[in-house]
Amino acid sequence: MRRRVNRFGLSALLMLVPTGCSLAFVKGPPQGHEQMNEFSCTESRGLPIFEGLWGGVFIAAGASMSGEDAPGYAWTAAGLGASMVISSVVGIVRVDACRAALEELRQRSSDRLPRSGTETRVPRPHRPKATPAIPAAPNSTP
Repeated sequence: MRRRVNRFGLSALLMLVPTGCSLAFVKGPPQGHEQMNEFSCTESRGLPIFEGLWGGVFIAAGASMSGEDAPGYAWTAAGLGASMVISSVVGIVRVDACRAALEELRQRSSDRLPRSGTETRVPRPHRPKATPAIPAAPNSTP
């Protein structure tokens, strides 16, 4: 019984340690971003997609081990893979929310800019003509 509890504890620990990269590192838009003039969040789906694929590998590994003598390892691998896939889905949802929020910000920013054709022209500053540093020598005849 003690060996089974230790194995379960180790399995639970292993499920928590390498997973959740998207949960930890993918940032969605901040609260109240609708009133902000600038903010940053994660626009790339690279990490969530990688984590989802890696989770699929773990699920497949767990499924392939299900017929062996160690079903506990199969469940551990499948559980690890499932948690990676869940983290991946959360990361993709955050990235999509970030992209939508940044697009709204771009729209708000472009609404504040003058429209093409209605811009005010700024006159060029007056520049006095440059005077030569050395005066020209008078024409001399020999």
